[in-house]
Amino acid sequence: MIVRPRVHDFRHRFAIRTLLDWYREGNDVEQQLPALSTYLGHARVRDTYGHQPMDASRARLCDIVRETGAETIHCLYGFGDSWDHVIKLEKWFENTTSEGLPLLLEAAGRCPPEDVGGAPGYVEYLDAISDPAHPEHEHMRLWGPERFDPNVVDRKALEAAVNALSDVWKPRRRTTRLK
Repeated sequence: MIVRPRVHDFRHRFAIRTLLDWYREGNDVEQQLPALSTYLGHARVRDTYGHQPMDASRARLCDIVRETGAETIHCLYGFGDSWDHVIKLEKWFENTTSEGLPLLLEAAGRCPPEDVGGAPGYVEYLDAISDPAHPEHEHMRLWGPERFDPNVVDRKALEAAVNALSDVWKPRRRTTRLK
């Protein structure tokens, strides 16, 4: 499969190369950033910084969607393991109750063991536990959960975990500030 560059890729490369050149030349990047921002066609300088990570403990999905208009959100979990969860908004309902939300619609596969080493570590773990001849088979079998089957979904446990979030994730009431 041949992947051709997009216009965005060229703009991104130009911006990165420009910033690196400025740093190498000892220029004040913060002072020159408005010029780069204007050249790239950004309405605000902060748009030039790209998408900045948010603290998930302070962010609510409904607020992110309202404020950014995002339909797909990437959530990085487990720093070091780097699990990239993708949350895709399929439908937005205005003026609806949040009772009983979020709601588990579908689940596939079992969650990997904690601290397995991200996606590459999980692949290695699955290879080791499924092959008695694998050099790490016995170690991984003893290290991980007993009788681990990656295809078994404990729907009741998942629904309980999702239901516990409904109180935490309720949309905040919008209040107007008096000036």
